[in-house]
Amino acid sequence: MGINIVSQEYSGDADPSQGQKQDYLHLWEQCGIDDPEDSTERWNPEAPVVIARGRLADARKVFDSRGWEVLPQGKRGQKILRWGANHAFLARPANPERSVHNWCSKWAPWLFIDTPRARAELAELLACVKTSNKRYSADQCAAVLEITVSDRQGLCKPRRLSHRRMVRRPGRQGCRRN
Repeated sequence: MGINIVSQEYSGDADPSQGQKQDYLHLWEQCGIDDPEDSTERWNPEAPVVIARGRLADARKVFDSRGWEVLPQGKRGQKILRWGANHAFLARPANPERSVHNWCSKWAPWLFIDTPRARAELAELLACVKTSNKRYSADQCAAVLEITVSDRQGLCKPRRLSHRRMVRRPGRQGCRRN
């Protein structure tokens, strides 16, 4: 049995979100799902903070695997710097400017040399991050950091089964029957 999604034609004065909601309600009804607005599961306002912190931690693993102590200088480094500043801003809502400052001091120390150009570059980055509403998807993050699927798999090595086999309960060998 297939699921038919009802699509409605929208006129210019009609509210398209209302028609879309009706489509979803129809789909949920066919699947046997209650109205999600009645559900106890709600969107977690802490989610962007947790996601940003996790992505910064993953970026650190990537940088370590590449042997970077600081970001490369150039266009690639500037893209990563802006990405990291956006995520650092989201990662600490209590004091986002301080978070950006801390992240940049670790990965872009050239911004903290006491020169007018460095101060202007840091001020421009902070101003850009404050006004940015950029939320990166996982694919966009991978593109900015230039991570391939094989890079990602190399960073996230699952535990081997041989490790589990080595840890056996005592007395298990005695339970075998001949």
